[in-house]
Amino acid sequence: MDDGQNSKLFKLNDQATTYKRPTLQELLERNAQRAQTFKPILTFNEMSNLPLEKQLPMPKIFIVSCDDPRIIASDLLGLKQWDAVVATGVAGRIAHQFENMLFLDHFLHFEDIMIIHHTNCSAGIFKNDEIYRALEERAPGHPSIRLPGFEDLEQSVRDDIEFVKSSPLVRKELADRTTGYIYDIHTGKLSLVI
Repeated sequence: MDDGQNSKLFKLNDQATTYKRPTLQELLERNAQRAQTFKPILTFNEMSNLPLEKQLPMPKIFIVSCDDPRIIASDLLGLKQWDAVVATGVAGRIAHQFENMLFLDHFLHFEDIMIIHHTNCSAGIFKNDEIYRALEERAPGHPSIRLPGFEDLEQSVRDDIEFVKSSPLVRKELADRTTGYIYDIHTGKLSLVI
């Protein structure tokens, strides 16, 4: 358990005043404003018909990171557009992004998979059992789903690596180049787990 906390002690201030969260309407207004100066994006067909010297290199790294708004993979890795495909999900667990990775790998032919979990993750604080109970109350008898919570942060990374490496759906050379890291929210550093 991260920092010895549990979900009963972990409370977020939903009334915080230092940052005003946008409403859905405000996000739509931002989009309308952005659209006024938007430059069209090339279609895949247009991209493939560009002269060789103008073609864009497709990303060869698939990164899975957490949805936590404190953890932005493109920031912590200094990514630029086209550097990598970044998929996010609770705790950065690969299982929930697996089908997306397989689909994209079919035509992008990834060379690496990078799995990033982080310290002070809510999936290590909130417990799956607690969420399963709440879901059972909401929909009694509903089939169970796979939740991303974990007891041990480093083991969660090892489990995700094993998930990829044990799947016959992943190309062997890609499975062999799958690595997992822990991002420390206090130091900003990534540490290789495996």
